[in-house]
Amino acid sequence: MPQSDATDSLPRGPRGLSTAEAAARLLRDGPNTLDVRRRAPVRAVLSVLTEPMLLLLAAAAALYAGIGEWLDASAMIASVAFVVLLNVYQNLRSERALDALRELTAPKARVLRDGAVQTVPAATLVAGDLLLVAQGDRIAADARLLDGSSLEVDESLLTGESVPVRKDEQASSLYAGTFVVQGEGTAEVVATGPRSEFGRLGGSLATVRRASSPLRQQIGRLVRLFAPLSLGGAAVLAALALARGTEWREALLSGLTLAMATVPEEFPVILSVMFALGGWRLARANALVQRPDAIETLGCMSVLCTDKTGTLTENRMRVEQVLVRDATSTHRAAEGVARDAVLAAAARACPDRPVDPMDIAVLEAAGVETTRRPLERFYPFSNALHATAGIAGDGAAREVCIKGAPEAVAGLCGFDAAQQASLEHDIATLAASGFRVLAVARCNLRDAPYPDDLRGLRFDWLGLLALADPLRVDVPAAVQRARGAGIRVLLVTGDHPVTARAIAKAAGIAADGEVLSGADIAAATPAELLALSRRCNVYARVRPADKLKLVQCLVDAGDVVGMTGDGINDAPALAAAHVGIAMGRRGSDVARHAASVVLADDRFASIVDAVGLGRAIYANLLRAVQYVTAVHVPIAGAALLPVLFSLPPVLLPVHVVLLELLIDPASTLVFERRGGDPAAMQQPPRPIRASLVTWSLGRPAAALGLAALVGALMGYGIAMRVGLDPGALYAYAFLSILGGNLATLAVTAWPADGGAGDLRPIVIAVLAATVVVVTAALVPATARLLHLEALVPAHALVAAALPAIAVLATGRVLHRRKHAVS
Repeated sequence: MPQSDATDSLPRGPRGLSTAEAAARLLRDGPNTLDVRRRAPVRAVLSVLTEPMLLLLAAAAALYAGIGEWLDASAMIASVAFVVLLNVYQNLRSERALDALRELTAPKARVLRDGAVQTVPAATLVAGDLLLVAQGDRIAADARLLDGSSLEVDESLLTGESVPVRKDEQASSLYAGTFVVQGEGTAEVVATGPRSEFGRLGGSLATVRRASSPLRQQIGRLVRLFAPLSLGGAAVLAALALARGTEWREALLSGLTLAMATVPEEFPVILSVMFALGGWRLARANALVQRPDAIETLGCMSVLCTDKTGTLTENRMRVEQVLVRDATSTHRAAEGVARDAVLAAAARACPDRPVDPMDIAVLEAAGVETTRRPLERFYPFSNALHATAGIAGDGAAREVCIKGAPEAVAGLCGFDAAQQASLEHDIATLAASGFRVLAVARCNLRDAPYPDDLRGLRFDWLGLLALADPLRVDVPAAVQRARGAGIRVLLVTGDHPVTARAIAKAAGIAADGEVLSGADIAAATPAELLALSRRCNVYARVRPADKLKLVQCLVDAGDVVGMTGDGINDAPALAAAHVGIAMGRRGSDVARHAASVVLADDRFASIVDAVGLGRAIYANLLRAVQYVTAVHVPIAGAALLPVLFSLPPVLLPVHVVLLELLIDPASTLVFERRGGDPAAMQQPPRPIRASLVTWSLGRPAAALGLAALVGALMGYGIAMRVGLDPGALYAYAFLSILGGNLATLAVTAWPADGGAGDLRPIVIAVLAATVVVVTAALVPATARLLHLEALVPAHALVAAALPAIAVLATGRVLHRRKHAVS
């Protein structure tokens, strides 16, 4: 039976479903989610098996088996298993972190259950639920409209039509995934999850892939460049060994060893793991990154456009003053009946289920009694009329009340020039103290029909409301941090210019220049707006279309723009910015859907913290790449030099695999947990197209790698003079490269401030390496498998110490030069 039919056969009272009935239907029908395919462990294993390193290991195992070396073949097969398990673990760890982020950003829905309005996860909606929708909401399930007020829905996601569809008729259909652009309503859910219209179309959506970020593209190009070079170099080395008379199996093993030592298979893993876990770190700092690739853009932000209410301020609106006009058209504080009349009219201009902080503040100031009479019709805020209105009452007392921008309401009241000038003076006085000012008026309708356009009515002026919303105490310090990090902060608000200037000054945003209005933005050409934007930091009376034009101007000028927003009309500007930042508490579903970052606490300081974390994650990624590049130098040298100088092999493929098993987790575990550089937020943002591999990164990596190689060769030369057996020489070479590896890890991952910091990841890596070495050399079974013999303590100490000392000394020199330059 179709789900919609099932709802008709089940009882539902005016109180909505009961909690127990909703739970039973959820168990029967399943969650209200699309069946998005997640990568199962089996698929993760299959994807890992196509990696170049695995193919090289398989080739080595086949070669050993072909020449009858079954023990070595077994070692290679065991290595394949270990590498597969390690990669699957890292992949699944990343996906678990991303799943946790998806749960944090999962949409919510308002429903009527047990007779009370509840906010529940959209995934728990069931057929028969009474769904409450309002402007800015994303409709969470297919539903049948029961009642609505001026309800318009954007269905472009399903139909491609950009014009909103009116839904005022009862039994109109609402569809999951569409957005309410105006009005509000109550609807009964008829289909959820894959049974919804969106679900039937959603099978292909689960397979859609976003375009790769610049950093991912660079990593991909590096892998595509170095993989053929590695394999080609290995083939040339094998051919060279054969030409010099080396036995064919040793020649092939030398080539395979070089290929394993140089194939850059760690780079994509580092990027995926560090960005996934970095996204979780950002979530703990109240910045929910909806796409991990946005992390790299956060650190590049050069301009941050912020709104005022709830971001710079505490979003605790309170009506501080109620003012009415006297005989001279000057506004004075109202008391008694006059004050109550203004507040009562303002309350009737609020929706029945208020969400906006100003509406809530007005209703609280007016008192509970004025909110009990339901509205016949509500007119939501629109760009055509910067006000909200409601119709209530009956007979001679039937009237429409309006509240909104004073200049808009004054126009409806027919103010003359003198009255308008007096009003502007009073507003400027209030705005200079940081008040948000609303005007209130009313018009008696009597028996007239509902007007579609309120601009055809003549209203009677009632007075002004002055609302205060205190600045958050941490905002001035956060603005200063942002400016110290090279980020220009712009205030973009719908408030009066004087209010905007006062708030900007209190926040520490440079407000010495002119304040541009939305009208100025709309009238300016792109070239004029660019010139104005370079000297103006405060923008007032800005409409959503003006926000979009400003963002596009800054983006075209080469700035990396962050834009905050919470309303449905902010979505275009959020999408146009490099980093769209939606408000998690008060933001609309439409804004959150368009943004790349959602603030869980709506605080401006959290944005600055997120920028700092984004820079730290990117810096640690670069250090991980530097470490991986450096440690491959001695491994490649140990595979290459014996062939060039006709010496016995220093490392076997199984030794390279064992080293890789230590490198892979170190490059993510240690660097992902590394703290950020305190100086990172005192430097300008990096260019968004900055190259990943630069001379400043490659030079230290090459220096550290060569130091480790020279140290290892010195120790190996000593071991050869002493006359150690082949098994002991293998152990000596392995221990030498491992010592240089750990020293390189310490140099590249040492806390940025030079102090002790959190050294636990480094200590864990050293202990793990020690366990590996002891197990490999002293346990007879593993020693035979790896062709190793135990070294006397003196030889082991020299083997590990020489490359470690060389690396640490080189790191010290690099550190001094870096600080001398800076």
